[in-house]
Amino acid sequence: MSRFLKSMLFLLIGYSATAQTRQLNGTVTDPSGQGVISATVKLKGGTAGTSTNADGKFSLSVPDGNATLEISSVGYLATQIAVAPGQNNITITLQISNGALSEVVVTALGIRREKKALGFSVQEVGGKNLVEARENNIVNSLSGRVAGLQLYKTGNGPTGSTRIVIRGNNSLGGNNQPLIVVDGIPVENYQTAYGQSEYGSFDGGNGISDINPDDVETITVLKGPAAAALYGTRGGNGVLLVTTKKGVARKGLGIKVNSNYEIDNPLLYPDMQNIYGQGSEGVYNVKSQSSWGPKITGQTIVDWRGKSVPMSADPDDLKNFLQTGKTWTNSVDISGGNDKTVFRLGYTNFDNKGLLPNTTLKRDLATLRINSDLTNKLSVDAKISYANQRTFNRPQLSGSPYNVFANYYGLPRTVHLADMDPWKDIYGHQILWQPEFYSTLSNPYWVLNENFNNGFA
Repeated sequence: MSRFLKSMLFLLIGYSATAQTRQLNGTVTDPSGQGVISATVKLKGGTAGTSTNADGKFSLSVPDGNATLEISSVGYLATQIAVAPGQNNITITLQISNGALSEVVVTALGIRREKKALGFSVQEVGGKNLVEARENNIVNSLSGRVAGLQLYKTGNGPTGSTRIVIRGNNSLGGNNQPLIVVDGIPVENYQTAYGQSEYGSFDGGNGISDINPDDVETITVLKGPAAAALYGTRGGNGVLLVTTKKGVARKGLGIKVNSNYEIDNPLLYPDMQNIYGQGSEGVYNVKSQSSWGPKITGQTIVDWRGKSVPMSADPDDLKNFLQTGKTWTNSVDISGGNDKTVFRLGYTNFDNKGLLPNTTLKRDLATLRINSDLTNKLSVDAKISYANQRTFNRPQLSGSPYNVFANYYGLPRTVHLADMDPWKDIYGHQILWQPEFYSTLSNPYWVLNENFNNGFA
């Protein structure tokens, strides 16, 4: 064989050897199973490399034999993964770097950016922080965790709404609350009020209270008008970006059960004087609404019921009227799947009995989320959420005759709440310590047991 033909044969053999490669498809995820965008995937010892797409997926040509991949991304620990011969699909989980945990955040549409590269202030709160000291409304858990974020709660307990303001009000007459985005979908947080009139109203809560804290992976707070560049003018007051959990690929099912029990009691009570009794100018008057009567020394008086009793003030009058608030929260989380499709099913039951007797709030929240990679270039993220809230006897707000606390503030110190039970006579009529003031006063027991509302869910 001539020297020329031998040389050509060697070249063909060499070309055939180098052409023995295969296409490797893979997914790079974080510890929660969410795809890592723009992660770098390189072949160790070579020049071939690629980056992951928005779902954390990549495709790379590797030798048909053994190969080693080098994977790196900002905010994660770099890692090396061995690829066995004949292996065509791989899932790689990157561990978050403790030193850079707070330096990488999700901004809009699942896009991750370095914190220092953003033109506006960003702060992130992990979902674990939202369930350790559980609140009825998820935003209440942000109190003290986010700089510049102010929360304004109404005074009617778990059934009430919470107004959110970031870095103060931007408008004198408009809405100053930030835009809330849950997995890319805007959620309104306007306060709902019912029965508004000169006699007060009922606070019907707001939309964000329907978000299940057990479903939340992170809450990212985008501060200031610069956030409007991502979400338009609705983001001018800032944005609360809520990212919910996904399922995790595993063998079998992963099941988590969480139970939480809370007891509520007032931290402070109104500081009332207990020196002077009912009346005015130092003289006892059973019809007076004032407490400028004689000094309370235990002297015998005829009270509003016509009974002869010692004059006394009860410092624990309101404390004994209220009950201990109790809240049970039970949740279950089921997840599973494979490298192509994962799912997560979450359910939470919330059962509250308020500080005011005969007031309750019950809530059932359920979420089903499915993530599936149909092809290398097409994936599906489907989510169904269900919320069913049932309230009974929402407390009345403002200084109306049906506001229990407004009635208490208006009582003379020697007229006791405990004396108003029973609250109705044999004809079913309200018993009131000052009947001529029916339009401005009510018996608190009557309000909670006869004048209750059940139509404001």
